[in-house]
Amino acid sequence: MDEAIFLHERDKIAAPKSLEKQHTLVKTNMHTTDKVPDLSEHWVERIKFVPFLPSDNDINTTASIIQHLNLDLSSLLRKSHKHFWSQLVYDESLQLFLDTYLRFAARSYDTFTLDEGQNTPADISFTGGHPPYLQDAEQQALFKRVLAVYLRMSHAEEERAHFIDKPAYQQLLKTHNLISVPKILDLCVLYGPRCRDVIHDAVERWFDAVPWMHTDLVQTCIHVTKVIHETAKQVLQPKTNQSPDYVDLGRYLLDILVTLSAFVKVYPGGCHALLGSPGHALIIELVHVYEAVVPALEDMGMGLRFDPGHETSGATQGGDTIKGTVLGLLHSTVTHCYAKFFEKCRAGLNSPCALCRQWDFGAASDDFLAMIYAINDVSLENSMRELEVKDAGTVSAGLERLRGSCLVAYDTKYDLRYDLLALKSPRVDSVQVDFIVQRLTEANGPMKRTPPPQQAVPPSRTTERASEKGKPATPAKPPTPAVSSLTPEQAMLRQSLIGPVKELFPDLGDGFIDHCLRFFKDNHESVINALLEGSLPGELQGLDKKMPFNQAAPRSSPQPQQDATGKGKGKERAPPPAATAAAPVPSVPPTTAHYERPRSVFAGDAFDVMARDDIDMSKVLIGGKKAQENTRTILNDKTDIRNVMQRYRDLDLEYDDEYDDSLDEFGTKTGVDDGEDLDQTG
Repeated sequence: MDEAIFLHERDKIAAPKSLEKQHTLVKTNMHTTDKVPDLSEHWVERIKFVPFLPSDNDINTTASIIQHLNLDLSSLLRKSHKHFWSQLVYDESLQLFLDTYLRFAARSYDTFTLDEGQNTPADISFTGGHPPYLQDAEQQALFKRVLAVYLRMSHAEEERAHFIDKPAYQQLLKTHNLISVPKILDLCVLYGPRCRDVIHDAVERWFDAVPWMHTDLVQTCIHVTKVIHETAKQVLQPKTNQSPDYVDLGRYLLDILVTLSAFVKVYPGGCHALLGSPGHALIIELVHVYEAVVPALEDMGMGLRFDPGHETSGATQGGDTIKGTVLGLLHSTVTHCYAKFFEKCRAGLNSPCALCRQWDFGAASDDFLAMIYAINDVSLENSMRELEVKDAGTVSAGLERLRGSCLVAYDTKYDLRYDLLALKSPRVDSVQVDFIVQRLTEANGPMKRTPPPQQAVPPSRTTERASEKGKPATPAKPPTPAVSSLTPEQAMLRQSLIGPVKELFPDLGDGFIDHCLRFFKDNHESVINALLEGSLPGELQGLDKKMPFNQAAPRSSPQPQQDATGKGKGKERAPPPAATAAAPVPSVPPTTAHYERPRSVFAGDAFDVMARDDIDMSKVLIGGKKAQENTRTILNDKTDIRNVMQRYRDLDLEYDDEYDDSLDEFGTKTGVDDGEDLDQTG
């Protein structure tokens, strides 16, 4: 029996399977062996974990409870793979303790470091002073062991022979609610400031392993938006005898904001969820808190610094204010979702964030400007509301309040104007950018940093593929071409060049096709290829595709320079001098010198009106051929037969137009009369 158990365990190591598919041989009272699944209640140790309550943060009153919890967690962490997961899945008291600890453990913002190479509590060490509730060794040990449990839970595979398949891992987490978005938020706010890298790895593993968690994160942010909105309404409503505790409301708002801030610092990809609310609703609520709720709390004399209830401990030193937390959230969102993404696009690199790679430069820039304008609109609305509340003699105070808006404060701290000016390109509406920059300059004065240089248009994905194949890059921004009226001959020439492209793309305007032809030096193949692949350069994409043809069109378009090998360098041709642009252009009749090479198989033939003037009009067929008087006249016309006979005589060949009766001797009936069966023929 013992030998059979030994051989079975050896086979499990030699051919490992997922935990839920394994079983273990267990001795029974009947001196036989029984198969027990490795993930089963059979392996659960009878331990009673007590819930963690808010009062347990005070070690002076709950020392024995904390000590017993430490002993139980220490035993849990020493268990084998199957014992650990069985205890975690089937012990409801353990699940309740972990949930209550994340919910009620006191928050602090002192820092400590964690050795990333280990997951055991002994490897967690503090580098600074402990917060008051962690001064006791037992509290510190409990704090570390809870973290160690979640770190071990984040690994679906511990060793080669000890692992859980991805589908089974997802099912365990979801069915038994072992991890969720609210729990991840609590983990980030508890451990993020102390060991950000370790928590980041664990959170990233959970989001990678459980796809539905991204959807849950967006829904959580939508719910948080509603909670912030309702809390702000309670703060701003008129005071009554039954008014809520404003101190509690302020701390509740601060706890929400600090939790979100800790989460996006640990997991920057979560910033996309902040933008997932319709119309940037969460961002707008944050701005409303900054500009309306915080001033209302200040008027009530409420302190805004985070204070977990230890006023005399100095815990508020270094704590974030509500305003500072809002600005930090905005900065994390702008940096990850926009600024870094735009930098990667300009450098031609892919963003390491999978959600960022779903962005397009144009869509991202439009969304960024839409968010900035939404913030600006909220600021104006709050300022106007303030002016309505106050009398007419305090207009200057209202304007001063406008200068202290969230957008202006963000620019003061994080230099928003630099990000906006770095965004400017031919594909971005410069009028919108200049309006916000001007408003911020009026409020904050000159920029602290030198404005960035004008950036080139980031290539589209189609253009990137073309560049990888060795094709020359298109110029980033064209110089202003000289403009003059075309002569009738030149207009007719342009229309003849537009025709072949118009046949393939009838929905495009003649003027738009003309601009494309000028850009590609009247090369039909290049224009058609660019239209089919959607790889037109940025300056052509911005034009109206229904543009009609105008004889006052530009006479020339910028083209990429070519080197000695004839390959484009992707550079722009220098714009002509002002005097040259203003000088009248003489009328030049169309000649063959206009073409660099034939544009079709008929170019240069006897009927090419663009290449020659001596065209024999007698050979030009205009309209249909004149009809003969009757059918007999047509049959009697033997002109074509005589021409064929003469051609055979010239070739010394005999032409016989007599009837060929060589097949008549067979007497075979080859036809079938109407109504006659095919089987009856012959």
